[in-house]
Amino acid sequence: MTSVGDELRLAADFPAASYDDWRKLVDGVLKGAPFEKLVGKSYDGLRIEPIYPRTRDAAPIAGRSAAAPWQIMQRIDHPDAAKANAQALQDLENGATG
Repeated sequence: MTSVGDELRLAADFPAASYDDWRKLVDGVLKGAPFEKLVGKSYDGLRIEPIYPRTRDAAPIAGRSAAAPWQIMQRIDHPDAAKANAQALQDLENGATG
């Protein structure tokens, strides 16, 4: 049986991907369609790029250890406690982990 840490070491076997690598793959999938097709807009008109480059001084955000599994969180905000509990139980039965 492998641990989560063992599985993450596999990533070291692959070369780091760059923006240019990603862009070549995207252009191939777009098959001549304009890249602008992937750019979105927020409700207030701000441009939302399909991918953003990492800044040079980026640092990991503390919150979970690198080898910890992801959590699938579900928001519960029903004002009735019994209904909120029922919703939480249903979400947990359907895959939520927190």
